[in-house]
Amino acid sequence: MLMPIAALIVVVAILVWFKIVRDARRRWVEELDLVGTWDLDVSESDATPLSVTFHGNTDNGTYWVQSIDNNVDGDWRLSGSSLVLVDPERGDLEYEVRLFDKGSIGINGPDHDHALFKKRSENIVPLRRRS
Repeated sequence: MLMPIAALIVVVAILVWFKIVRDARRRWVEELDLVGTWDLDVSESDATPLSVTFHGNTDNGTYWVQSIDNNVDGDWRLSGSSLVLVDPERGDLEYEVRLFDKGSIGINGPDHDHALFKKRSENIVPLRRRS
Protein backbone atom coordinates (compact mmCIF):
# COMPACT_ATOMS: atom_id res chain seq x y z
CA MET A 1 0.00 0.00 0.00
CA LEU A 2 2.84 2.40 0.75
CA MET A 3 4.67 1.73 -2.54
CA PRO A 4 1.91 3.15 -4.82
CA ILE A 5 1.58 6.24 -2.62
CA ALA A 6 5.37 6.79 -2.60
CA ALA A 7 5.49 6.34 -6.38
CA LEU A 8 2.65 8.83 -6.80
CA ILE A 9 4.45 11.37 -4.59
CA VAL A 10 7.65 10.97 -6.64
CA VAL A 11 5.76 11.41 -9.93
CA VAL A 12 3.95 14.52 -8.65
CA ALA A 13 7.23 15.97 -7.36
CA ILE A 14 8.89 15.42 -10.76
CA LEU A 15 5.96 17.01 -12.62
CA VAL A 16 6.01 20.03 -10.30
CA TRP A 17 9.78 20.40 -10.77
CA PHE A 18 9.42 20.30 -14.60
CA LYS A 19 6.69 22.95 -14.47
CA ILE A 20 8.80 25.23 -12.25
CA VAL A 21 11.82 24.87 -14.56
CA ARG A 22 9.73 25.46 -17.70
CA ASP A 23 8.05 28.55 -16.20
CA ALA A 24 11.42 29.97 -15.07
CA ARG A 25 12.87 29.55 -18.57
CA ARG A 26 9.80 31.18 -20.15
CA ARG A 27 10.12 34.18 -17.78
CA TRP A 28 13.86 34.48 -18.54
CA VAL A 29 13.24 34.44 -22.30
CA GLU A 30 10.49 37.06 -21.94
CA GLU A 31 12.70 39.29 -19.75
CA LEU A 32 15.58 38.88 -22.20
CA ASP A 33 13.35 40.34 -24.94
CA LEU A 34 15.99 39.68 -27.57
CA VAL A 35 14.00 40.77 -30.65
CA GLY A 36 15.10 44.29 -31.64
CA THR A 37 18.39 46.11 -32.15
CA TRP A 38 21.26 45.81 -29.67
CA ASP A 39 24.33 48.06 -29.69
CA LEU A 40 27.72 47.12 -28.26
CA ASP A 41 28.43 49.38 -25.28
CA VAL A 42 31.65 51.13 -26.33
CA SER A 43 31.45 53.88 -23.71
CA GLU A 44 34.26 52.42 -21.59
CA SER A 45 36.35 50.68 -24.25
CA ASP A 46 38.05 51.20 -27.57
CA ALA A 47 35.93 48.52 -29.29
CA THR A 48 34.59 49.03 -32.80
CA PRO A 49 30.92 50.05 -32.83
CA LEU A 50 28.70 47.07 -33.56
CA SER A 51 24.96 46.49 -33.66
CA VAL A 52 22.95 43.29 -33.87
CA THR A 53 19.32 43.21 -34.97
CA PHE A 54 17.23 40.18 -34.07
CA HIS A 55 13.97 39.38 -35.88
CA GLY A 56 11.60 36.52 -35.15
CA ASN A 57 9.91 35.29 -32.02
CA THR A 58 11.13 35.08 -28.43
CA ASP A 59 13.56 32.19 -28.89
CA ASN A 60 14.58 32.00 -32.59
CA GLY A 61 14.60 33.88 -35.86
CA THR A 62 17.03 35.75 -38.09
CA TYR A 63 19.77 38.23 -37.20
CA TRP A 64 21.83 40.91 -38.87
CA VAL A 65 25.21 42.05 -37.47
CA GLN A 66 26.35 45.45 -38.66
CA SER A 67 29.83 46.84 -38.05
CA ILE A 68 32.15 49.29 -39.77
CA ASP A 69 34.07 46.51 -41.56
CA ASN A 70 31.50 43.80 -42.09
CA ASN A 71 27.82 42.86 -42.26
CA VAL A 72 26.68 39.31 -41.51
CA ASP A 73 23.23 37.79 -41.40
CA GLY A 74 21.86 34.38 -40.57
CA ASP A 75 19.61 32.50 -38.18
CA TRP A 76 19.64 32.56 -34.38
CA ARG A 77 18.15 30.45 -31.59
CA LEU A 78 18.28 30.19 -27.83
CA SER A 79 19.58 26.88 -26.52
CA GLY A 80 19.39 26.73 -22.74
CA SER A 81 21.05 29.94 -21.57
CA SER A 82 23.12 30.21 -24.75
CA LEU A 83 22.55 32.23 -27.89
CA VAL A 84 23.47 30.32 -31.05
CA LEU A 85 24.17 32.37 -34.18
CA VAL A 86 24.34 30.41 -37.42
CA ASP A 87 27.04 32.17 -39.43
CA PRO A 88 27.00 31.21 -43.14
CA GLU A 89 30.83 31.14 -43.26
CA ARG A 90 31.82 29.93 -39.77
CA GLY A 91 28.92 27.66 -38.79
CA ASP A 92 27.24 27.72 -35.38
CA LEU A 93 28.68 30.27 -32.94
CA GLU A 94 27.56 29.77 -29.34
CA TYR A 95 27.50 32.66 -26.85
CA GLU A 96 26.75 32.60 -23.14
CA VAL A 97 24.07 35.22 -22.44
CA ARG A 98 23.53 37.01 -19.13
CA LEU A 99 20.63 39.34 -18.48
CA PHE A 100 21.84 42.20 -16.30
CA ASP A 101 18.82 44.46 -16.45
CA LYS A 102 15.97 45.07 -18.85
CA GLY A 103 17.67 46.21 -22.06
CA SER A 104 21.18 45.21 -20.96
CA ILE A 105 22.82 41.84 -21.67
CA GLY A 106 26.30 40.40 -21.47
CA ILE A 107 27.58 38.09 -24.18
CA ASN A 108 30.63 35.87 -23.90
CA GLY A 109 31.90 33.76 -26.78
CA PRO A 110 33.75 33.86 -30.11
CA ASP A 111 34.88 37.43 -30.94
CA HIS A 112 33.03 38.87 -27.92
CA ASP A 113 34.73 38.29 -24.58
CA HIS A 114 32.41 39.62 -21.86
CA ALA A 115 30.80 42.17 -24.22
CA LEU A 116 27.97 44.35 -22.92
CA PHE A 117 25.09 45.15 -25.26
CA LYS A 118 22.34 47.72 -24.71
CA LYS A 119 18.98 47.48 -26.44
CA ARG A 120 18.22 50.41 -28.69
CA SER A 121 14.99 52.07 -27.72
CA GLU A 122 12.74 52.03 -30.72
CA ASN A 123 9.68 53.90 -29.66
CA ILE A 124 8.44 54.83 -33.11
CA VAL A 125 4.73 54.22 -33.44
CA PRO A 126 3.39 54.01 -36.99
CA LEU A 127 0.30 56.14 -37.50
CA ARG A 128 -2.39 55.20 -39.96
CA ARG A 129 -3.34 57.77 -42.50
CA ARG A 130 -6.94 58.83 -42.65
CA SER A 131 -8.69 57.78 -45.82
